[in-house]
Amino acid sequence: MISADLDRLATLQQDDGGWIVDYATISPAGSLDWRGHTTVRAVDILHRNGRL
Repeated sequence: MISADLDRLATLQQDDGGWIVDYATISPAGSLDWRGHTTVRAVDILHRNGRL
C-alpha cells in the first residue's frame, strides 16, 4: 500500500523539520551528514506524490 507508506513517511518528520536516519551509524557526525540526505529524499518522495 503506497498510500500507507507515504503516510508513515510523513509522520516520521521531526519537530525541527527533518527526518532521522533509521539505520546504525558509525559516528554522530556521520549521522548528521546522512540526516540531511534522508530529509531531502523524504521531501522529494512526498513532493512527487502530492503530499507537500
